[in-house]
Amino acid sequence: MSSVTNVPVDQALDQLDFWLAAPWPMSEEAVGEMASALGWTVEGEWVYARCNDVPFQTVLGLSKRDSEVTAFSFSLTGDVEQDDGEAMDALKDAFSEYVAAGRSRWGKPAMKRGAVPTARWDFGERGGIRIHHTTAVVATYVTPNDLKALRVMNDW
Repeated sequence: MSSVTNVPVDQALDQLDFWLAAPWPMSEEAVGEMASALGWTVEGEWVYARCNDVPFQTVLGLSKRDSEVTAFSFSLTGDVEQDDGEAMDALKDAFSEYVAAGRSRWGKPAMKRGAVPTARWDFGERGGIRIHHTTAVVATYVTPNDLKALRVMNDW
């Protein structure tokens, strides 16, 4: 994986376990405050998951707003160019490593193949985790309330 910068696999899964154990529901502001336990920072209005000098690990879906968190995503790898075959192969390898480690830790995921390969774990009252890749590998944590809504819509 020399052509793709990535968050160490155990660190990424530990970050996801942290959110699975969190006391949901919470506001974005409360999540931002809790995130400091992971080394994540609030810079201005936004939360960044910059750990171990990984510059690309930003969080989508969290700010300092008072609204309730439903889900948020953070990068596990840097972005690669789709026309760079070697980098895309390395990205697929990274995705496979995260999924294999998740399988070891959390059990067998539901898999979706296709244009956006996705692994998904449902933890019920603890929420859900989705790991997917396009031009980067991304992890999404889905809160318990949002997971219920996604199930009702047959989107989980």
